[in-house]
Amino acid sequence: MLKTFGPPWVRRTILALISFFIVMLGAATLFHGKLEYYNWWGGIIFAPFAIIIGSLGLVIAAFKPEVFEEAAKKKGHFRGWPNVRRRY
Repeated sequence: MLKTFGPPWVRRTILALISFFIVMLGAATLFHGKLEYYNWWGGIIFAPFAIIIGSLGLVIAAFKPEVFEEAAKKKGHFRGWPNVRRRY
């Protein structure tokens, strides 16, 4: 995700709001009895596809999978070669 939106919780909140808006726009279109709506540029958007994409965004925002994190946390620490010889 982009670093420009600040901390990770802010980015997840923005993603959740945009995804919720997409789901509601698709649902409202279906409730009006249409299968498609037109976006800002005049392109046709299939409403069930918009609902699926928006739901996927909500799942990503809610469960925050590690695939979308900036840096994975290391589970261990590798120290490298020892500096002092040990006597056994």
